[in-house]
Amino acid sequence: MRKSFLSLSTLSAALLCAGFINAHAAEPYYNPANPASATGKTTGYELYSTIGCPGQALLNGACVTTPEAKAAPAKQAVPKAAAPADPWLRSYLFVPTGVKETSGLMVERLIPREVVAGQPFDYLLKVTNLTPSTLKDVSVSDVCGDNFSLISSTPQTTQANNNHLQWDLGEMAGKETRDITVRGAYPAGAPARSCVSAAYDLTSCQAFNVVEPKLNLTVTAPAEVMRCDPIPVRYVVSNPGTGTSREAALTANTPEGLGSKDGTLMGVAALGDLAAGASRTVEAIFMAKAPGTYEFKPVASASPALKAEAAAGTKVTQPKLEVSKTGRDEVLLGRDVAYTIKVANTGDAVARDVVVEETLPAGASLASASAGGKAEQGKVVWRLPDLKPGESKELSVALGVHNLGMVTSATRATAYCADVAHATAKTDVKGIPAVLLEVVDMVDPVEVGKDTTFVITATNQGSATDVNLRIKAVLEDSMSLVSSEGATAGTATGNTVEFAPLPALAPGDKATWKVTAKAGKPADHRFFVEMTSDLRNRPVQETEATTLFK
Repeated sequence: MRKSFLSLSTLSAALLCAGFINAHAAEPYYNPANPASATGKTTGYELYSTIGCPGQALLNGACVTTPEAKAAPAKQAVPKAAAPADPWLRSYLFVPTGVKETSGLMVERLIPREVVAGQPFDYLLKVTNLTPSTLKDVSVSDVCGDNFSLISSTPQTTQANNNHLQWDLGEMAGKETRDITVRGAYPAGAPARSCVSAAYDLTSCQAFNVVEPKLNLTVTAPAEVMRCDPIPVRYVVSNPGTGTSREAALTANTPEGLGSKDGTLMGVAALGDLAAGASRTVEAIFMAKAPGTYEFKPVASASPALKAEAAAGTKVTQPKLEVSKTGRDEVLLGRDVAYTIKVANTGDAVARDVVVEETLPAGASLASASAGGKAEQGKVVWRLPDLKPGESKELSVALGVHNLGMVTSATRATAYCADVAHATAKTDVKGIPAVLLEVVDMVDPVEVGKDTTFVITATNQGSATDVNLRIKAVLEDSMSLVSSEGATAGTATGNTVEFAPLPALAPGDKATWKVTAKAGKPADHRFFVEMTSDLRNRPVQETEATTLFK
């Protein structure tokens, strides 16, 4: 802060006061007319540089004129009408430079040319702010003669001891003018003077902004998705403050178990500077590797020392199919192989687009299917409605099987976003062995002493192979064994012949054995045959009657 002031006490006051002192001199007042001045009269700073020839006698100095004034040719005086005498002495003070164009404050003083001793008189100080800006701490001071008596002042003085007057005007707006009116008196013979000075605060003020940048972060994600569906996540970093947030960055903190579907944000994203009110949006799409709850906890940062956090959670669900299958372990050939299939959703999401497929075993055909199951390209296919979590659907299927042996039935269930579920069942398709035993005597009746042959035939009329077929033949004592032959070798023990087991007799096949015997005496003879096998619990018996005569 610097106070600037300029005083006219040396020049202006001396001139004015001299006028009062020499009230009866030939030139009782100072004439401001100055032909050497560009304005034609001496004002302001010109009081210091040149006061004009009329003031020479007062300052006892040479008359100062400019070179141009001396070189100027004399002009013919043109008579003019006499102007009325100005009752006021005018002077100007420019603070701080003394030049109006480079000063901030002007004080114009108007003092009567002469006053009467002992009589009150008024004089005026006009204070003007020459600048468009506000001046602060403006003060004006006037030092008068020692015998000056202050009667009144408008505005009131802030310091007054009769001859030393001061006015503290405070702030003055740009181009504002204020008047100071002073009333006082001088006694007879007292010297009169007015020495004015002024000052103001030259403080230079610069307004600048105080800003408060801020940082805000939001993250949004769906509350629930299925595992096969994408998880769209939206991050918004904004600056709701009043200044720029510098070098903003976003750290995603992606939860474990999530992968980026499109290669977007997985770590840290640089966002640059954020102006006041600006925002940056980052979008990412994630895929979950497994069901569960995933928490998104991103962090945004910026300078100076700004940080923001946010959180959002997504529950990832998935349907889970389970297939069970039941049926008979064994089925006789010719009968349908039937299964009951149960499909259940044990997951936590709806199973949509449920498809159940039953693969037809080789040599099998669809006999029947429930719930609209249809044969399609070697499969029985069901297309089911949605299964909510905990729901199940029961299906049945019957297969026509035309071959003996083990039948393996495979079932497969699928749904959107569910892992494939499988189930299998095995059924042994068995046949029924049905062996027809026949015994025929080739000669009947038989004369004693002659032979006849008994033919034993085993025919498998069933659907399964009979295993280890054994034949045992017995002659009564009225006949005697001659020989035996056939599909297997026979062993005789007296009148009994046991043939070795026939390993297998397939459906439709026949096996023959022959026993030749001689008639020993007349009788009503019975030829007894017994057949056993591994697949029969009881023997099959056949008897052939033969008449023996003499």
